[in-house]
Amino acid sequence: MECDECKDLLTAYLDDELTSQEYAMVSAHIEICSACEQVYAEEFSLHQHCQHLPRHTASPDFIEQIKAIPLEADKRFVRQENSLYWLWRLVKNPYLTHAFVAVVTILAMNSLLTSHYKADWQQQEAYGAHIRGLMSSPGVQIRSSDKHQIGPWFAGKLDFAPKVQDLSEQGFELIGARADYMRQQKVAVLIYKRRRHFISVLIVPHFKAGINRPISSRHNGYHYINKQKGDFSYSVISDLNMEELETFSNYL
Repeated sequence: MECDECKDLLTAYLDDELTSQEYAMVSAHIEICSACEQVYAEEFSLHQHCQHLPRHTASPDFIEQIKAIPLEADKRFVRQENSLYWLWRLVKNPYLTHAFVAVVTILAMNSLLTSHYKADWQQQEAYGAHIRGLMSSPGVQIRSSDKHQIGPWFAGKLDFAPKVQDLSEQGFELIGARADYMRQQKVAVLIYKRRRHFISVLIVPHFKAGINRPISSRHNGYHYINKQKGDFSYSVISDLNMEELETFSNYL
């Protein structure tokens, strides 16, 4: 018999709920395993204390009140009692505690790594989209500084309506837009210009972005900022300096 199997049977062993064969196996294991013997001694002590707790006889009125509790409430009580029992077992059993901590750690690490992976591929896709646009001088499918013209242009090309802003008064000229496609999702791309620097703004619905925190980075001379606002996720990329790019992203 393995130690884990023995520990799982100790409670039933103390309550005389095992078959004769199981009882003999647990007894034999405890005699040769000092670790399980110590666990058995602790559970035996707790079992003895519980056996000697004062017992009280319920009054007839109390019994009638218990019988009057609706069945659904009784089910909730049983579920709660079972939850408390397993919580007690978790605290008392170091092996279960370690296993629980390990599972929680694995889930947390998986969530963290998944988040970093999504952030990384979104940055790489944004860099690629910006560079493709520059190679197309500057990758504009509709050239206009009128947001009321660009907004309707996206209709039928995307399954969402991106917000288009005219930021010329803030020093960022809107020169046009295009529709792009990245990682099996349609993306709206707005093109702005600051002096001789082009700025690409990639817009997707927030729930498709997969990132829930602001991100900024630098790669091969380009600066990248990702932010969420309202229903949308904005990826901003340009060779403009980071300070001015952050100022621009704050206007979005």
